[in-house]
Amino acid sequence: MDQDLKDAIKRIEEVKNRQEKIERVIIFLSGIFIVIVFAIIGVYLYSGKDKTVSEPEVNIVAENTQKPVNPVSTQQAAQNQEVKENQADISQAEQKQEVKKENKTETTAEEAIKKLEEKTASQVKAVKPEKKKQETPKQVKKEAKQNTAKKSENTKATTAKAKTESKEIAKKTEKVAKKTPVKTKTSGKPVVVSNLPSGYYIQIGALSSLSNAEKLKKKLNLPNVYIHKEGKLYKVLIGSFKNRKEAYQFKKKHNLSKGFVRKL
Repeated sequence: MDQDLKDAIKRIEEVKNRQEKIERVIIFLSGIFIVIVFAIIGVYLYSGKDKTVSEPEVNIVAENTQKPVNPVSTQQAAQNQEVKENQADISQAEQKQEVKKENKTETTAEEAIKKLEEKTASQVKAVKPEKKKQETPKQVKKEAKQNTAKKSENTKATTAKAKTESKEIAKKTEKVAKKTPVKTKTSGKPVVVSNLPSGYYIQIGALSSLSNAEKLKKKLNLPNVYIHKEGKLYKVLIGSFKNRKEAYQFKKKHNLSKGFVRKL
């Protein structure tokens, strides 16, 4: 941008130099023109004096001889005066035209200077936004801090909503568990479920005997507790749950530290 400003200043200086040269040429030409005009006027005046000088001699001779005055000499004098007046008018008109031309050249030069100044101003304005851009990192930091604060607030709100929703889901599951009791046989023998529905379960223990598994189930005293046989082991499971969150929430609520969540 410094080079652009230097180029603009050079252009302005070149225009000023051109204007000075044009003004000098105009002054020189106007001086030559004025000299020519005055030389022409001097020639006419000198020729007019020669003609007027001969007139008194004619008049003197006329007075001595008492002859009538020639009307031709008076007409020539009147014509000479008219020519002089016309020449004076022409010289004034030419001077006015020269003044107008000079004014026009000055106005054109001023317009060119104004245009160059406008261009330089536009270039300077184009430089200013870069300074603003350099100053913006502070604003960016402020905006980043504000965005992080907003994000933290949003995360807090979402976590609070998730907690309330999880509590509501746990309540609903408890209600459903209470409404749907586990089907048991009337014979009094412990029930072993071989085919459980797929989902997430909390495994409390894996025992080798069915009686010990039944005792653990009675100790828990919770709804939806099943004894599931896998190989030679009898596993005590609680469920099922839709996802891991529900299972972990149920586990924390009932303090089931020994159990772990698994998927069937």
